Amino acid sequence: MTKRFTIILLCVFLAGLARVPDGLAKPRMTLEEAREQAESQMDLMLFRIKMFHHEVQATMISSVELPVFKEYFMLPESRATAMNEMGVAQFSRQQIQLRKKMEQWARVLYKRFPIGEACLIDHKGLEHLRAVNGKVEEEHMFSNTESDAPFFAPSFRLAAGEVLASDPYMSPDSLRWVIAYTSPVVLENGEKPAFFHFEVPLDVYGKIIVSKDFSYSKALEKYQLDKEEEGRFFLLDKKGLLLADSRRQIRTEMRKKSDPAGNRDEGDFALREKLVDYLPDVASISNDAAFLEATVKMRNGESGEAHLTWNKRAYILLYRPIPGRPWSLGHLDPVGGAGFWEREKH
Repeated sequence: MTKRFTIILLCVFLAGLARVPDGLAKPRMTLEEAREQAESQMDLMLFRIKMFHHEVQATMISSVELPVFKEYFMLPESRATAMNEMGVAQFSRQQIQLRKKMEQWARVLYKRFPIGEACLIDHKGLEHLRAVNGKVEEEHMFSNTESDAPFFAPSFRLAAGEVLASDPYMSPDSLRWVIAYTSPVVLENGEKPAFFHFEVPLDVYGKIIVSKDFSYSKALEKYQLDKEEEGRFFLLDKKGLLLADSRRQIRTEMRKKSDPAGNRDEGDFALREKLVDYLPDVASISNDAAFLEATVKMRNGESGEAHLTWNKRAYILLYRPIPGRPWSLGHLDPVGGAGFWEREKH
């Protein structure tokens, strides 16, 4: 009874957190009031990002633990798939039947997250399942060179229940900057014949930091977190590039170009793209010396606080590292005096 009551209380508490009250952001009379509110908003945003990471990781682990994934690789032909003279994999009727069940699951995942690509890759680098932008691909589209992927070897070093999150890269399939999440399929005898992989677009973080919801499934709803009194959130990597900014949309789709010869193989061309050509530098927010000094500390993974003055206006900057990622979250909040916001309206 006590345990049940505790669970009910927890659910009520989380339900209360499900949306930030509109009245939370108020004009700050003093620096201390501004600091208190900025810290509260920072805690809430960090919680949103952590919840998103937990959602993705739990979804990946739950996927590879589905019986159909293990059943598929218990088949001898799945661990040693035959290839024809053209180098195309030949699948048995049992493999095809089980793959259809896994493909259904891939469609379910696409409804939950805007996944660019989802695939199942064996220890030789052969794809056994492939879906791009929610569409299941035919067998002749399966790649047998996935061992070249930077996340291939690290994925097989993971233990059961572990999830790898890659650095951002331009996906040759969805043609946008993404992060790969992978986890191994582990059989009862401990063998790891394959891993499951899906790509989450990098621009997801732009949606998260302007949302008032904690669950990513809600983050695509209409949102508004760009009011001056609610401050500005931005996500920074170690090179000083803005991964996300609550005051602007950062486009991460591959730009349409051709090579000097006028030819264009989208897949090969995507691999030559550079993140620095897509993401703005943090200095695009401000060239203020105190601000840039604080962003150096952010890039070093430090937590801290800075007081800034721009255009005769006082601001407080809080920054915290993102757990499990080489990134930092900044929250820039203005400090206003009595009646400041009413004057601003006019």
